[in-house]
Amino acid sequence: MKETKFDIEIDNNSKATLLVLCGECKRKNKIPMSQASPNKIIKCGCGIEYQLRGDDLKKVQKELDNLNRTLKNFVK
Repeated sequence: MKETKFDIEIDNNSKATLLVLCGECKRKNKIPMSQASPNKIIKCGCGIEYQLRGDDLKKVQKELDNLNRTLKNFVK
């Protein structure tokens, strides 16, 4: 199986969505950050299932924190 990739999408209302790029079919599976939790199973349309790990979510949270800091500095 190829590597699964994660990204973050933020809408106009500052709501974050976790994007899980399937390592097999390259589909983007969207999960609201409010529903993302360790051990959550994400099933891609191609049938592959992914389990979120705590480390995955820590990386995403770190990126969100960095974005928040950047935005605060930008507004100054």
